[in-house]
Amino acid sequence: MSEDNVYPIGYPLETITRLMGSAVNADETVALRALLRNASNANVRRAEVAAKQGISPSELALGIEIAVDLQQRMLVVKDDGVGFTEEELHKYFGHIAEIVAQETPRLQRQREPGTDDEYMRLFVIMLLHALPFADDVVIETLSHKPGSTPCRLHYYGGDHYRLDKGEVGTPGTSVRIRLKPEHAHLCDPERVPQLAQLYGDYLQFPIFWQGRQINTMSSPWYQDGAPVADYAAFLRSRRPHMPTPLLVIPLHIQRPEVEIRGVLWVPGRPLALLDEHLGCVDVYWRRMLAVQQQGGLLPRWARFVLGIMDSNVPVERLCSETDDRAGGFYLPTVLEEVLLDAFRQILTEHPERFTAVAQRHDHLLKLAALENDDLFELVADHLLFTTTSGRQTLAEYLSEVTQATGEARIRYQSVPLESAWTVFREHRLPIIDASEGLDEAILEKYVRLNPTVELAGMEETEARFLEDISDAKYQPLVELFSDLAAPMTVHTARFEPSSMAVIVSPARNDPMKPELEQLFLLSQITGAMPAEARSAMQRAVSARSTTTQSRIIHLNVDCPAIKAILHGLHTGRRELAGKAAQMALMQGLVRAGSPTDSARIRELGNALQCSLLGYEDDETPV
Repeated sequence: MSEDNVYPIGYPLETITRLMGSAVNADETVALRALLRNASNANVRRAEVAAKQGISPSELALGIEIAVDLQQRMLVVKDDGVGFTEEELHKYFGHIAEIVAQETPRLQRQREPGTDDEYMRLFVIMLLHALPFADDVVIETLSHKPGSTPCRLHYYGGDHYRLDKGEVGTPGTSVRIRLKPEHAHLCDPERVPQLAQLYGDYLQFPIFWQGRQINTMSSPWYQDGAPVADYAAFLRSRRPHMPTPLLVIPLHIQRPEVEIRGVLWVPGRPLALLDEHLGCVDVYWRRMLAVQQQGGLLPRWARFVLGIMDSNVPVERLCSETDDRAGGFYLPTVLEEVLLDAFRQILTEHPERFTAVAQRHDHLLKLAALENDDLFELVADHLLFTTTSGRQTLAEYLSEVTQATGEARIRYQSVPLESAWTVFREHRLPIIDASEGLDEAILEKYVRLNPTVELAGMEETEARFLEDISDAKYQPLVELFSDLAAPMTVHTARFEPSSMAVIVSPARNDPMKPELEQLFLLSQITGAMPAEARSAMQRAVSARSTTTQSRIIHLNVDCPAIKAILHGLHTGRRELAGKAAQMALMQGLVRAGSPTDSARIRELGNALQCSLLGYEDDETPV
């Protein structure tokens, strides 16, 4: 290198560059992002200066141009901004390390550079992010100040740089970096425009690639007063392959030190319980993408919500309860308040819109309600359950129960019995199928928070099995119950209380829904579920199993009703015995909580069956 026009750098820049490379984890996209940030800052500053001079920024036709040369491993980003004079390049590049050390925290807190000096300091801070990936850098620039002449700075590494006259004809700055061979793929002409669009889509200046604009520049959250319909339309245009969002929540948070704009939405597609992107947000800093699908910003319970947000302050500074640089602003708490207020408004003004959320995100919404009492209070009446009257909210179910029985009582069964629906309809008993892992815990929490509502489980208290019976003389009895229209495996046994004819229990090998298993596993790994919900799920998981047989019906051979049915079979009255068997099964389904005392129903049913079959308790089957 000739010694003419060569200048030293005040600090060992090459050493600092290596440290910066370690800090950014060798992510070469940082280089492009840093150059785009500089170009945007330059144009912003030029627009501000022009506005003060009475010139409309639109007259300047400010933009950003990107070009690559794969053979030369060259990446070029050019702006139409304020530019540098030769003196300014000396001043700022020559002291780059000092500026980075002293000014980074202060300058990064600002939304846009407010002076030429702030822009130039930010320029060298951003430039340092690109240097670890470059063999050499050329900065060619012309200041917007009258009388300025073009200049060119060439940095080949080490601790010196060269400064010569430049050739650009209009104000602005062009940064050309020759990438190191291991990072040459950043110059791929197919990849670069995709990355530029990904990171710079919302920059307020057009980004040109081969003469074509590749960024949208704006979105509804940058337009004050944009209606919700505009947000929804924008999301559909961004994700045309995805179903329409179920709820769209505009996001605008204004505090003395912080401004956040964006959108939160509940997606129209079901979310898998182990989806790694549950509750994630695309985070922008001053209109440029900083992190894709970042977790930990939304409250933990909001797994069914996604978002986009742009902040004037780096988001990591808003997520530390001990960092007072944002004036005590703690982003997760603020976003939780935004979501709860939005749900409150929607449920008050348009509750029908929330029904789709309850349908599509049933498990995640119920888990969220168990985790957060404020959310539970809002949504509990709108959660959906499978009942004898179809899918209903708790509000709809309690209204039907009150009309049918005059009681505010929730009747449920924790093991689904398909054959029970007809029986319960005949008895005018609306029943909730609470066999899913979270349903029973939701009902228990609902009753705790609503003392005027009672909760009644419809299962009989557990019987104590004395012994299983495999005597061949009971085979006709087994065959009779097996012929009933119910998917059950029939066993014969003796158990207490002996007055009970049948007990229906979950099979040891019953299908287990994958979602329930996943949710329970998730709760075990993360500890993210309250203990009471996790306990309810564990009971549900242990009660479910893995083959096609869904239920076991245990026949108590000591019960007079079962003896009577067997007697009817031996005396040739199979049709009547079949009706009695169906009645015995119905008795097993009518449990505590029915309008009539279940013990009285059992007693009358036994007597009726014995009478129908002409059986006396002292008779012995042949």
